[in-house]
Amino acid sequence: MTTTPQAPGGTQTADSTKISIPAKAGTESEELQTPLEPRPEEPERGSAAFDARVEDLRRLFFGSPSLLPGMNNLIQRHFGLAPMSPGATTLAGLMGPGIRLLGALLATVLFGQWAGIPWVRWAVVLALYGAIEAVFAWMPPHPDVLPTPRFQRLMDDWTALLPTMARESDLRDLADFTRRLQRLPSTVAAGVAIAILMLLACWLSTPDGLSELPVGSIVLLAWLLYDFGTTPIYWSVLINWAFIAREARYEHRLFWPSPADSPEVQRAMRKTTEQGFAGGWWITVFLVMTVVLVGWDSPLVLPLAVGFIVVGYLATVGAALGWRASVRKIIERSRQQRLALFRSRIDAFETRMVDLSPEESEQLRDLLFLHDKIRDAPGSPAGAHTAVRTAAALLIPTIAFVISVFGEVSAERILDSILP
Repeated sequence: MTTTPQAPGGTQTADSTKISIPAKAGTESEELQTPLEPRPEEPERGSAAFDARVEDLRRLFFGSPSLLPGMNNLIQRHFGLAPMSPGATTLAGLMGPGIRLLGALLATVLFGQWAGIPWVRWAVVLALYGAIEAVFAWMPPHPDVLPTPRFQRLMDDWTALLPTMARESDLRDLADFTRRLQRLPSTVAAGVAIAILMLLACWLSTPDGLSELPVGSIVLLAWLLYDFGTTPIYWSVLINWAFIAREARYEHRLFWPSPADSPEVQRAMRKTTEQGFAGGWWITVFLVMTVVLVGWDSPLVLPLAVGFIVVGYLATVGAALGWRASVRKIIERSRQQRLALFRSRIDAFETRMVDLSPEESEQLRDLLFLHDKIRDAPGSPAGAHTAVRTAAALLIPTIAFVISVFGEVSAERILDSILP
């Protein structure tokens, strides 16, 4: 049993459901019993069954965001390829680019635009696609493959609050909610919405920009924007945001004198920094692939770059702030629950204030001290840290945006000043 930090006048263990308030020497201790007892049909928090439910939910939460999971898994089973094996990774790295290339070639055949196809640009973009798909195919978790130690630590940090949930039934409800978020229709809808929004912005800002591209390049561009909407925006940001917002509805058992100082809360808040860097990396990757596809001198670079930055930044910053707000809601719910327990005990003494013995008066002072300590504890993690770290994480795509939009003009000026 692991002991959490102590406050004056009482202790609480990590898997305890009681708050003990010792009285003066020679008197019996008073205990506040939390009402959040497991239901008879539910495993207790900290039991093997409860921990197994937490681990299953973590694996579900970190499920692979591959856009073609069903087809990929079907081919893997047909050839007998084990998950995360070299063969499965190679298959994923070839299948994704192959399907996108096939779509571009079919559109080219349909419109007969074989002349002027930028084969080198297509090859570079598809190679980057293949690398991304291969990485996702290699990353755990898979049901029959244990996560690597580094990925396990990432899972534990991002879902650090799950083991503190009071009800196993809430874990089941959260798992069902996560499955609904990850269904293919929801993912497709998110990708299509982002792709239509950004293509419409391109058409309105530069009507002739899209017409200058071969039809095959337009197909690949649509794929890029669709993937941007499904992977970094929907899977990496919106699902995370919705996940923690849903979790904030449930009861959690945190360190009772100061829930905001719970180790689980501190670990969970690391997620905002890590998610910010992940979001910045994704924005940069898709921005680079788009610039490679359409060409640095294309009039589409500016509207597309602005679209990536605006959509990506809004989603990343909104998710970081939403994550913090949800954690704050969890903290406040836990604090109010503890305060209610203390108030009930204090009220029991105050109804007979004039008849209290010296020992009971001492106990009342202890209760009032602990009540005020919990009441005055921090209500949430520091907001400035969240904002600063998220802004720092988005520095890389900002640099990529500046280079993409202003790089050509700057390069021409430098060459003009150097060359006669």
